[in-house]
Amino acid sequence: MNEKEFLEEIEEILNVEESVTMETELDNLEEWDSLVALMFQSFVFKKTGKAPNPADVGQAKNIKDLYEFVK
Repeated sequence: MNEKEFLEEIEEILNVEESVTMETELDNLEEWDSLVALMFQSFVFKKTGKAPNPADVGQAKNIKDLYEFVK
């Protein structure tokens, strides 16, 4: 999965109208909450077959950090 595809998926998960970038800080997104983090973990599992550690997802600071889970 390339960065463009990932950003499209993240925008869908976050249900945002504006675009996000790899540098978008998660703290600046009011949509980023525990439910969305859970949806992200499910997405990663579907794409990679590996379940990310919730604590590791919680440590992510920006979209690029989240991308590391699917690379």
